[in-house]
Amino acid sequence: MHQERICHWLGRRTCTHNRTFLDLPAPIRRRIYDYAGLFSGKSIYVHSLKQHHEDLDGENHNKKIFESDPCDWCDTLHFTFRLLQTCKAVYAEVSAVVYSENVFLVPYRAVDDGLRILGNITPHACNKLTNLFVHLSRVGYCPGNYILDDIKIEPIRKSRVAAWQKAAKHILTYSNPQKLSLYFICNVYPQMRIVPDVLAPFHDFPGSLKDCALRLNYSKDNHSKDDLYYMARQAAIIVSDKPTHLDQPFRFLDLPQDLQQSILKYTDLITPTNEVRWNPQRGFYYKFPREELSAEYYDRRVFQYCADYHFELGCFCMRDHCVYSSRCRCWRPPQALFLVSRAMCESSRAVFYSYNRIIIIPLVGIWKGRSPLLAGLETFIFITKFLKPDTLSYLRYLELVCPPFQTHDPLTSSDPVPYVHWQSIIDSLRTHANLPALTIAVYMTRFEPPIYSIGNDSRQRVTDKAFEEGNFTMDSDQDLTLRPYLDILLPFRSLTRMGRFFEINCRLSEVEMCLEQKVMGSGYDSRALGKADIKLSQWLQAVRSYFRDSH
Repeated sequence: MHQERICHWLGRRTCTHNRTFLDLPAPIRRRIYDYAGLFSGKSIYVHSLKQHHEDLDGENHNKKIFESDPCDWCDTLHFTFRLLQTCKAVYAEVSAVVYSENVFLVPYRAVDDGLRILGNITPHACNKLTNLFVHLSRVGYCPGNYILDDIKIEPIRKSRVAAWQKAAKHILTYSNPQKLSLYFICNVYPQMRIVPDVLAPFHDFPGSLKDCALRLNYSKDNHSKDDLYYMARQAAIIVSDKPTHLDQPFRFLDLPQDLQQSILKYTDLITPTNEVRWNPQRGFYYKFPREELSAEYYDRRVFQYCADYHFELGCFCMRDHCVYSSRCRCWRPPQALFLVSRAMCESSRAVFYSYNRIIIIPLVGIWKGRSPLLAGLETFIFITKFLKPDTLSYLRYLELVCPPFQTHDPLTSSDPVPYVHWQSIIDSLRTHANLPALTIAVYMTRFEPPIYSIGNDSRQRVTDKAFEEGNFTMDSDQDLTLRPYLDILLPFRSLTRMGRFFEINCRLSEVEMCLEQKVMGSGYDSRALGKADIKLSQWLQAVRSYFRDSH
């Protein structure tokens, strides 16, 4: 490396210094590289020089005000490239930084060239790699072909799969074990036959990766989603299997019962908002709250992106995609915990029903009106048919949602079935539930659409408004006006040892108190028991916010 000495720039004719830049301590040289503009801590797109990187990395170029302005991103890349060509010593230092401190991405727009380049990088570079993203295909192939963002979606060719196998074999052969993290996307559906070939490199190099995330389909809505998930999971675990020194597994079930439950509280048995919905058609299900509606009630971490979301390449969230990732911490249904063993199922049931608010949603939804004769149908099915009797003792908060009903439709009927339903619910709770620890909240309202003729859209608006505000026509006989409510609520009076009972009706606190005292007694005060401090359920927040925003 020949260059003028600094003494010449200082005006000295002769220079007796024999030391060079490489004689500086390594940390000092690294600081000089960084100050000069060494490319580190960024994303490097692997593609052919024929394709300008503005096509792949337009975000950084969009920061330019004028097209003729210099691009700092390009300048940094060019400077790093020149450093690599300086000499062998500088190349060794700089290349170690470039490959170990940057994220390398093979995008779907340049996957063929990117795989070819990966298959030809030096073993030294493979050994230094720490983060690699490969996007083999963008979305699943549609047999009729179609255009998406100016890209023709075609089936994954055998030549591309072969190129991937060659590149993966080269990288994994020379990579440093347990150092490289590989993120791989190949949306194979409906080309299921190529899955074994795509996953072959992961099975051939067990324990070679530090971490691995595999996404085999964008959507989870097809019938093969479970098969694809388990294949991705198996391949990722094999290739990133870490050596263990444990002689035998930890015997979790030997722990005391209360300690088991304390540990299980940190699993997905408890939802992010401590509530779960149920109806006879769907069973248990959970909906993530909208941030603009619920951020004031819940921890903002509920609404953040998945921990394995990457802007440059894509999302590896197991909640939304057919993917396996060890970094995704998003909530998912915890069915597996209930299937381990009977003992584990018992501990899981205790945690699930004790720490979540169980909300019974009507089959018709929360907007469509229905006769109060059917108000207890879903609750009857849940309490007497769906749950085992011994599970009722774990319930701590049960919320019953009744759809809006007509005013002149009391529960009195010649048909005794509705009464039998409510009586069965009450009998089961009285016999098996832990009543002093149980809170029951009942949400119901009624509507009275105007008697004059209106269109369907107007009728829906009137109905929705009445559902939100309650549409009471209070007369001299209050009990008569509240008759449909009393017919539903009065059976709960036999639960004499019930801890708390809440009746919820938007903006009608005096009616709520009246109905609650009809059930619990004249001296009952729900506000003293913390009714105002309890967070609203997600569905009720959404209803209130909808009407607040629409006015």
